[in-house]
Amino acid sequence: MDVDVLNLDNTVDIVSQPHYDSPINRLPPELLSIVFDYTVTSNTFSHSESTSEASQLAKVCRRWRTISHFTREIWSRLTLDFEYPSCLGCHIPPDSTRGSFSFFSEGVFRSFQAHIRLSADAPLAISLIGLSYHTPCAETFLSDIAREHPRTVRNHPLQQILSNAGRIQELHIDCSPDHAEVMHFMRHIQHKLVKLETLKLDSRQASINHFLNEMPDIFPDDQRYNLRNVDMTFVTGPHEYPSLFSSHFVTHLDLETTPSTTLWALKSFPSLDTVHFSIITRAEEVHCLREESPWLSILHPNLRTLSFGFSDDGFWKGISLIQNTLKLPCLTHLAYTNRSMIASTFMPEGAELVQSTVDLLIRSTCESLSLSEEPSPTQRMHILSQAALRSLRISGIALGGDNLLALLESMPSLTDLSLREPYRRIIVREETPPLFTAEIFGKLRSLSFLPILRSLRLCITPDIQSIVKEFAQVLEERGTLLSSACLEIHTIFRLQGINLPTERLRKLQEKVAFRVIQVGPGYAQKILLGYVPSMRTGGMKPEAYS
Repeated sequence: MDVDVLNLDNTVDIVSQPHYDSPINRLPPELLSIVFDYTVTSNTFSHSESTSEASQLAKVCRRWRTISHFTREIWSRLTLDFEYPSCLGCHIPPDSTRGSFSFFSEGVFRSFQAHIRLSADAPLAISLIGLSYHTPCAETFLSDIAREHPRTVRNHPLQQILSNAGRIQELHIDCSPDHAEVMHFMRHIQHKLVKLETLKLDSRQASINHFLNEMPDIFPDDQRYNLRNVDMTFVTGPHEYPSLFSSHFVTHLDLETTPSTTLWALKSFPSLDTVHFSIITRAEEVHCLREESPWLSILHPNLRTLSFGFSDDGFWKGISLIQNTLKLPCLTHLAYTNRSMIASTFMPEGAELVQSTVDLLIRSTCESLSLSEEPSPTQRMHILSQAALRSLRISGIALGGDNLLALLESMPSLTDLSLREPYRRIIVREETPPLFTAEIFGKLRSLSFLPILRSLRLCITPDIQSIVKEFAQVLEERGTLLSSACLEIHTIFRLQGINLPTERLRKLQEKVAFRVIQVGPGYAQKILLGYVPSMRTGGMKPEAYS
C-alpha cells in the first residue's frame, strides 16, 4: 500500500476523473460500502510484496478512499504467505536489515500494519501459508512470538496478528509439509482465540493425524468456544482417528475422505448442520461397508445440507452405501457432483441415484413422522410429499428423460432443481446416447404434475439446435409456479438460430425470469437470450441476441 493511500487529502477528487457520473459513482455511500465489502476477498502479503484489493479501491479517488476507510471489513481479510523458511527461521536485528525482519521488507510490514489499523475492531479473517516449515529455528521463533518474548523483533507481520488474536473470527492454516510447528503455535495462542468461529486446516500429509490427536487439547469440549465451522482437507483411514475428537460445537465440515471416514465423521459430530464429503474410495472399504450397511443406522436430527463429490462408479457405490445408513429428517439441500464431468462407461446409472435418494428421503421422513413400520407403496408418495428436501443439485450424471421423470414424480417437495449434463468425448455421433435432448423436454411436458418448483436450471451441451425453443415450450405449458429458469449451454462454438420471437419472449418473461447463457472456454459467460433488470420500473426488459 502506498503511503498516500492513508492520506485523505493527498488525492484527486472524483469530479476530475472521467466517468465520474457512472452508475456506481451515483450510489450513496451506504450502498457503495456494501459493494466494496462484496468485492474485496483477500489482501495478500509476502516477504517482498503485497497485493491489496482494499488499497486498490482506496486509490481510485477521494470519495472511494473515504468510504473504504469506513468499511473496516475490507481491510480485515489478510493472507500471510511465508514463501521461504527464512521468513520464520531466525532472529535478525532490525538495524542489519534496514528495519525489516526475516525477509519481510519495510514497505510490506508498514502496509500490513495499516491494514490492521484500518480494520479497527472488525473481526479478522486470517490465512497463514507456509507456517509449518520444518527448520531448526522455526519452533523457537514461533514460541517467542506466541509468548511475546523480549528478544523477538516486533516488526514481523505474525506478531501483529498475535497481538490482535482476540479479534480473529476465521483462521486458515496450511499444515503442509509438517504440522509440528503449527501445533506448537496453536497451543500457545488457543487461549487468545476467544472469537474464533471458523477453522480451516489444509494438509494432504499423513502427519495431519497428529494434529487431530491433539485437537481435544487445543479446543477441549469443557471450555467455552465460539468455534462452529471446521473445514479439513486430508486423506487417511478411520482407524487413524482419535475417538476423543468428537466435538459437539462443530456445525460445518468439509472433508476429502473415504466412505468409512465419512461414517466416522457423521457419528463423531452430532451437531452438524452442513457437510461436504469429497469421496475417495478403496475397494476393501466398500466391500466392508456393503457387509455392515444393513446393521448401521446413523440419525442426524440437525443436518440440513449434504453434498457429495466423486469421480466414477466405484466412488458412487461408496456414496450409495453411506446413504443407506442415514436418517436425516431435517435435510433440505442435497447435491451430487461428478468431479470428472466426463461421460464414460463407469458413470453411475441415473436410476441408481434416483432410487438411493428416494430411499434416503423415505427413511428420513418416516423418522420425522415417527413411523416405525415399512411404508406400503401407496403410503410412499404421501410420505415423500412431506419430506423436508427443497433443493437438489446433480452435476455430471447422465439422468436421461425416464430417470428425470422418476425423480420429479418421487420428489414433490422440491422447489429448486439444478441439473448439469456431463461432457462427452464424441467420436461417432451415431454412437452417442441422448442425454439432455428433446427426450428431456418431452418428459417434462408429459408429467401429470410438476413439483412446486420455483427455480429450474439446466446445464447442457448443444446436441440439437432446437433446445431453447423446447425449453421455452416447457415453461409456457408447465412453468406456472416458476419464478426463475436458466438454460446454460456449454460450447466453444457460436450458436445460431436460437432466438424466440420478441412477443413470445415477452409473454414468457412475464411469468418466468428466463435466460439462456453460453459458457465457453474458461467458463466465460455470454447471455444469448434473456432479460436485464429495468432500473426505472424494477421489471424485466426482454433482450434477444443473434
